[in-house]
Amino acid sequence: MPERKIDQGTIIYGIKSEKYPSVPCYGIIITARCDIAQKKVPKYYYLVAVDATDWFCSEHGYHQAYFETVKNKKQNVCNKAVELELNGETLLSLPNESIEKIFIDKKSQVQGDRKLSGKIDSLAKAIDQYYQVLQKNSDDIGRRLAIQNNPSPAIKCLKEIDAGKLHHYYFLPQDAYLKNGTKSKGLIVDLLEIGTLSIADAEEIISPFKSGIYFAGLPQLPEIEDLKSCEDATTMKALIMQVAEYMRLKSSYWLEEEGDFVDIEGIILSPWCEHLMQRFSNAFIRIGLDNPTEQDFESVITHCYRKGNQ
Repeated sequence: MPERKIDQGTIIYGIKSEKYPSVPCYGIIITARCDIAQKKVPKYYYLVAVDATDWFCSEHGYHQAYFETVKNKKQNVCNKAVELELNGETLLSLPNESIEKIFIDKKSQVQGDRKLSGKIDSLAKAIDQYYQVLQKNSDDIGRRLAIQNNPSPAIKCLKEIDAGKLHHYYFLPQDAYLKNGTKSKGLIVDLLEIGTLSIADAEEIISPFKSGIYFAGLPQLPEIEDLKSCEDATTMKALIMQVAEYMRLKSSYWLEEEGDFVDIEGIILSPWCEHLMQRFSNAFIRIGLDNPTEQDFESVITHCYRKGNQ
């Protein structure tokens, strides 16, 4: 049973993320332990994390893992197209029907030339392989099948994340927060996705005297007729606040259907927690900034006295 408290390293299940809209996510609290203990913060900060298997099947995760593979497949198409005096980039921008017509026309031009005919078939196969890896306009299920057909890039990506070569992500095995000895499952932590958890919501999650955050506990939305017929300002304000709270909870947490809930998944053990925070710090300081110039600094100070003389 996970400890019922919020601390640095506490993992909250049931977070909703715009970056990963197809699955329930996790929030890993990163607010300093001392600030939490001394109640110095008005809210808690967390990093968004996704179940590792779901992360690779998500649009963002799949793109990270298969970017180089897609690039290579595309280059292969372009190379084969040049051999037939065609433009690979143009071919890939056309619908399938148009590509098929071009190939039919090409084959009619090279009738009897087995070598050129074979190159056309090879190009068609290369285009098909490109689209299989690209997974454009696909969903998590389609990407899952694509990974099954070619798992090597995903395995390589996970190794690079674990080794710290992909600075924006971190692999946290289940054993680090569930103490179950399992390292073949876990979370991908997105070190650039930072969210906030209000003190009130945190209390709702951890307190045994609160009802918690779950689908069935969402505020009831008023009927349109109730809003139309409401003439009392106080009642109207209460209805509007009810709608606003419903929207806030739905946009912040994964409350899509009956049975969905928000709760503590576990707490990251030491030294995993410290290692994650170190990786987060390293990733955060790598963010490049367009720093102010010397002239900008001079202007700031100039405004100090010019403003008073205006």
